[in-house]
Amino acid sequence: MIFKVKSKKFIIILMGIVMLLAKSIASDLIDTLTSKTVDGIVHSVFDHACNIQLDKNRLVTLISPKLPNYPSAIKLDIAENRMIRSIGFKTGMKAAVNKDEIKIPDINITILLTGAKVWDSSPLFLRSNISEEKLNENIEKIRDLILKYGKIEGVASILDVNAVDNNYKNFIINSVKRLAKGISDFDYKEISEASKRLIGLGPGLTPAADDFLLGILASLYYIGYYFGNHLENLKKIAGFIIYDLPGRTTFISEIMLRNGMKARFSEPIRDLMLAVIHTTSVQDKCINLLNIGGTSGSDCAAGIVWGGLLMFDIGKLTGGEENGPKISR
Repeated sequence: MIFKVKSKKFIIILMGIVMLLAKSIASDLIDTLTSKTVDGIVHSVFDHACNIQLDKNRLVTLISPKLPNYPSAIKLDIAENRMIRSIGFKTGMKAAVNKDEIKIPDINITILLTGAKVWDSSPLFLRSNISEEKLNENIEKIRDLILKYGKIEGVASILDVNAVDNNYKNFIINSVKRLAKGISDFDYKEISEASKRLIGLGPGLTPAADDFLLGILASLYYIGYYFGNHLENLKKIAGFIIYDLPGRTTFISEIMLRNGMKARFSEPIRDLMLAVIHTTSVQDKCINLLNIGGTSGSDCAAGIVWGGLLMFDIGKLTGGEENGPKISR
């Protein structure tokens, strides 16, 4: 028997099989993975992440300690500067996944999940005591930080009225206005029709407009809840924002938006939303989000601002379901 501990980061070689330990696992995976082994396939591999597709609606993402926590993600217990890509994962490799381990037979790797710390990916809805004035200041502060430190080549340019028009801004502006009206009127058809023109717009694993919509979903839930809106009403709106999702964007982005519809967001997004509605300073949390990806963090933060100001203007949705909720402040 060959048994070797390769490093302090618990890379174990046993009978020629490399065993990696999981450092943490998102709670939504705890809820969905069972003792029954399911087949998966490596969908995509990047420097610090590897996406494993289980079926048309499920994803497991392996991430390095360098990245923050995400829904549906497992953080590996490896050196922070080690790239996931260097482990040997390649697109198309088969995987076998259950609640205890993930096996990648092509490269003789087993990832042990038992004993990993659970990161709670569920939303944190707590009543806030900050004033509406302070809430508005926090939202405007995020806008200022995006324009100062963010990347506005994508849809984030929509926040800057003085910016030179770009293709993204020109293309989405009418649909964004239509989406605002749909949410304000609680008009499900208008919401879904407007969103349909936004979903999937832009290049990359998570297109720019999808990141923007994710930010809107975050504000819809957290700032909508601040104003006393029922979560069921907010969930209905969120559901119609992504109503026509299948086939319109990348698989990774589809999973991201489905998680957003359930109010499950990455750690930087959730931390920023909690700062917006509970604290007097949002700068550090906002900078953390702006540092995510190429333009993804900035586009998402722009969605948070746009959605936040919209929900601030709407306030509380009231009224009977028969006639549709009305708006009051």
